[in-house]
Amino acid sequence: MNARISMSLLRGAHVGMTTGLRAGRFLAILLATLCILGLASISLAQGGDLTLAVTKTWGYAWRGEMQGTFTLKAGGPPDLSRVTFLLDGEPLAEVDVAPFATKFTTDDYPLGAHRLSASGVAADGRALRSKEEQVTFVSAERGWQMALSIGGPIVGLVVGFVVIMAVVSLVGRRRRKATPGAARRYGALGGALCPRCGRPFALHAWSPHFFTRRYERCPHCGRWSLVGAASPAELQAAEEAEAQVTAVDTGVRPPSAEDDLRRALDGSRYVDE
Repeated sequence: MNARISMSLLRGAHVGMTTGLRAGRFLAILLATLCILGLASISLAQGGDLTLAVTKTWGYAWRGEMQGTFTLKAGGPPDLSRVTFLLDGEPLAEVDVAPFATKFTTDDYPLGAHRLSASGVAADGRALRSKEEQVTFVSAERGWQMALSIGGPIVGLVVGFVVIMAVVSLVGRRRRKATPGAARRYGALGGALCPRCGRPFALHAWSPHFFTRRYERCPHCGRWSLVGAASPAELQAAEEAEAQVTAVDTGVRPPSAEDDLRRALDGSRYVDE
C-alpha cells in the first residue's frame, strides 16, 4: 500500500514538474526574445548627410560598451554610390554596393574608447559624412560578467515560475473536477473556455497575464494555454454543450427545469401516515 502511494506521488511530481518546465520554457523564450530585441540595435547616429546604425551580430552590448561581432550599416540619399566606414578616423572598410554594410569584431582592436563613423560619395561627386558614435570596446570577461548580472534575475524568475507552476499543477490534479454540465461559480475574474477541449473553467488571480489574456491550466484536460475571459452567454452555452455530450456518452438525459420543478413538488408533499 505504501509502495502504491509512493509511486502515485512520484508520478504526480513528475507530471507537475513537466508541466512547470513547459510553462518555464514559454516564459524563458518570451523574456529572451524581449532581451534580444531590446539589445540588438545598439545605436543609430543621426546627423550630417549619412546615418550610421551599429547592430550587434553576436556578443555583448550595453550602454555604449561592446564586445563581439557587430554590423555597421550606412544610409543616405538615393544616389549614394560609395561608403567608407571609419574607426577612430581610419578606414575600416569600403563598400560600393547597396546595402552599404560591413562587419567587424571588437577583439581585433585595442580595448577602450573608440569613435565609429562613415563617409560617403554620391553619384554627382558630393562628399557625405555621418555623425561620430562614441563606444567602448571591453574584454570578453567584462561581457560575461555584465551578461550574468543582467540575465541572473531572469534565470531566477524562470526557476521560480517553474516551481510555482509545478506546485499549482500538483494541487490542481488533487482537486475534484466539476461535474460535467453542472453550473459553476467563476468568481470575480470570470471564466474562460479551454481552446483544446472547449470546457469552461474559472480564471485565477495567481495566473500570469499578458495584456488581456492569462496563461491558465485547464482542470479538465490539463493543457496550458493563453485564454481570455469569456462572456456569461459563452460560458452558459459551453455548460449546456458539456451536459449534452455527457448525456450522449452515459445515455442519461440531463435534468431540465421541468424535472427540477417535479422534484421540488414531490419533496413538499404532505404524507399522512
